[in-house]
Amino acid sequence: PTECCICTPPYLEIHSASDLMTEPTNTSSFSLLTPVCKTRVAHGSLSHEMSLIFSAGSLAGIHPPCVLQSFVNHGAVLHKVFVIGDRHFCVERPSIKNFPSGPCERKTIFFNSHQVSKPESSSDLTALDEQMPCLPPPSSEALAALVRELRVQLGMALFGVDVIINIHTHTLTVIDINIFPGYEGVPQFFSSLLSHIQSVLDKQASAGLRSICCTNWPLKVTLGTHRGLCCVSSTFRDKLSHWLFHCFVVTKLSFFQHGVSIIIRYLYVICDMT
Repeated sequence: PTECCICTPPYLEIHSASDLMTEPTNTSSFSLLTPVCKTRVAHGSLSHEMSLIFSAGSLAGIHPPCVLQSFVNHGAVLHKVFVIGDRHFCVERPSIKNFPSGPCERKTIFFNSHQVSKPESSSDLTALDEQMPCLPPPSSEALAALVRELRVQLGMALFGVDVIINIHTHTLTVIDINIFPGYEGVPQFFSSLLSHIQSVLDKQASAGLRSICCTNWPLKVTLGTHRGLCCVSSTFRDKLSHWLFHCFVVTKLSFFQHGVSIIIRYLYVICDMT
């Protein structure tokens, strides 16, 4: 069925300003049907700075290295898919409204995707025409298939995927992959993360690992055997839960913007979270 089709928009990598001087590149850029300019910076505040370019003349204002990706009208709705091991969660967020396809004389629109697509965002860029019909939600089967394939291709178990639904074809369209997502809006995030950590440690234990000592981390996970099977010590979950609570409640760290990314980085190092 149409709703199970998955694709990515056409894109063009711009490595340097000289790439923009060549006619083939200039022409290709505007076969992209209103390109979105995205920086090559993968993490941090600069990674969210983007622009919508409506004319070839406006290409002079971009700053390589960057990626030009076709803008797909999607009804101002972004679906953020958060993956935690074998589980995934889909959270709906506001997004950029629809624009007429093709070149026009409209000035370039600069925006910060982090500000536009936050749950509480309110922006003229996300305001839709009242006559715009609501799009159906993403197919659960398509999302599950997408997550399975990405886990294999990326070799990762903790990541996020941004998807939209094309208003004309209802095609599920992947526009970004986030290696250190914030998991904001994910229900039961802590319990899902703890379950995944334990499953990873159980696999390591069954492979012959007897103990893990984590340098510069407030946990020491000791593995023992029970009825011939290796298992995580009973205090593991309590220790990790206490540490997470201390980080995000006692010290009042910004959980969704910084905390989860820090945790995931540690987990990849100490637990080989793949």
